[in-house]
Amino acid sequence: MKVLVYLGYQNQDLDPDLINSGMGGTEVAALNLSEGLAKWGYETYLGGQVKSGSRNGVTWLTIEECKKHHFDFVIAASYLHYLKEFSNFDKSFFWFHNTDFHPWFRGEAVIGQEWLEDPRLTEVIALTNWHANSLKETYNISKPISVIGNSINRDTFPRWEVKKEPCSFIYSSARERGLYRLLELWPDLKKSMPEATLRVFGPSYDVDNSQLPKLNGVHYMGSVDQMTLHTWQMKSEYWLHPTAYEETYCITALEMQYAGCIPITTNLAALTEVVSDRGFLMNLDETNADFISIVKAIHGSPELKSKLRRKANEWAKQQSWKFRIEEWVNLLKKYEDR
Repeated sequence: MKVLVYLGYQNQDLDPDLINSGMGGTEVAALNLSEGLAKWGYETYLGGQVKSGSRNGVTWLTIEECKKHHFDFVIAASYLHYLKEFSNFDKSFFWFHNTDFHPWFRGEAVIGQEWLEDPRLTEVIALTNWHANSLKETYNISKPISVIGNSINRDTFPRWEVKKEPCSFIYSSARERGLYRLLELWPDLKKSMPEATLRVFGPSYDVDNSQLPKLNGVHYMGSVDQMTLHTWQMKSEYWLHPTAYEETYCITALEMQYAGCIPITTNLAALTEVVSDRGFLMNLDETNADFISIVKAIHGSPELKSKLRRKANEWAKQQSWKFRIEEWVNLLKKYEDR
């Protein structure tokens, strides 16, 4: 069976020889999915704005090269326009990663309500139950919707013992997803917990960035490789994430739980599933003082910290790519003979 995992368009051509360059979360997920399906014996292709080549049993195809093959299945991530661009496939799955899709294709508006009724679209794939319900409400989708979550590559985490730094916090998401409020409450948290430190990771958080406030105990770490980031996640005690953003999954929350970094975030959208009772979920309208009180309560209870870390780590270990690939294989097998 021939399977195309389709990425659509990116800001730059992805190169199979430089997989760590310019790849976001969706691209990394598509890469892991394609390579996992290849291990199961599928003739697998990764297509889109990529450079031709191959990697780990997967053939990489440019958009024009994709048109020269016939595929049994297309799995398209985020770009619904594949329904107009390609006619060379039997069945397809639209793999939503956000609450919407890229809205334009060659100057033509992508009408989700209409395009999602295309008979060549077999199923829609959501990342969480909240995500699936949101899509149903937004687009009134009549197609079947399956939920297949995200995962992490455990090989990018240190295999050696990493000791926790007492009273350490970490942030590694876009600034609009919670950093502003975190920095707003930080001076009061620092007064209550003088030993507290916060490390902020990401390409926008360089140590010399003059747009970021210089606060006592806050260290801007800039962009680092995955192993370095995951090492700091394992060193850190808490992920304080007072976000107002509606996550469809939040892979950072999964990473933190695997690393034993206790999540303290809001009870919005998919965070209610991805964090659940393995961390603390706060109401968005709770005050900064409320967030600080919860942090102090957790920090003062070694038993509670140990319980949360153990429960979160056990759950995160189950969210492996091996398990996710099996879910995708079961989905494909359901339609192979239809």
